[in-house]
Amino acid sequence: MPQLFNPGEQPLFDLGNPGIRTDLNAQLLVGKVPTQDGGEAGFATIRQGNTTISIPLDRNGADEWSKVFAQLRDMLSSSGLAVATVPKGIVPALPGQLR
Repeated sequence: MPQLFNPGEQPLFDLGNPGIRTDLNAQLLVGKVPTQDGGEAGFATIRQGNTTISIPLDRNGADEWSKVFAQLRDMLSSSGLAVATVPKGIVPALPGQLR
């Protein structure tokens, strides 16, 4: 579930990271994988440059993140940078990907 913070508590991005760039596309892949108990877990994986982060999500977590992204979308002008790409939409799990 996304954690919302008071803007005064933490910077939006790591100011000490000289590798932060707005000109590199970010790739977002989302999908679900079966779990060992017979259930399923959702994942959102973001890749940019040499960084990858995978976020496990349950149904409620996915709903909360979608609301946060919808709020961000509504705050951005249509003339801003469009750097995120979703090449395949929902990505199926590969064989052997169990949580």
